[in-house]
Amino acid sequence: MNVSVREARSERELRQFAEFPLSLYQNEPLYAPQLTRDLIKHFSDKNPFFLHGEARFFLAYRNEQIVGRVASIINRLHNEYHNDKVGFFGFFECIDDQAVADALLKMVSDDLASRGFDTVRGPMNFSTNEEVGFLVEGFDDHPILMTPYSKRYYPKL
Repeated sequence: MNVSVREARSERELRQFAEFPLSLYQNEPLYAPQLTRDLIKHFSDKNPFFLHGEARFFLAYRNEQIVGRVASIINRLHNEYHNDKVGFFGFFECIDDQAVADALLKMVSDDLASRGFDTVRGPMNFSTNEEVGFLVEGFDDHPILMTPYSKRYYPKL
């Protein structure tokens, strides 16, 4: 089945972007979701990150059902300091399907390349002052603040 990836631009789409993990992790008793309203506010131009950064939010669909999400992130302060052309991906979530993961990461790679970036790093949500990486062990332990909780299958995607 085909996967399509589209940018989430409207308020409704950004809400869907923020809420997707709620369905993905609904059977994970240790998953502690962020509040949707806080995430939506975090994605708004009122976030100080956007004084020196940019983000584009993407949703993956299969048969018009959301099956994944990712953000393409540019942190101009990072690039100025390190004198490089690195873009980032963050807020990655997807079902256990390699085609979905590939489509999401290709979208980020293509988006950043089209804007002159030659390297993609992640996952990192806006900056290293936020959630970074995937959980690869400790799935049976209670999560710690500012530490990502992710699906066990993410490392193989």
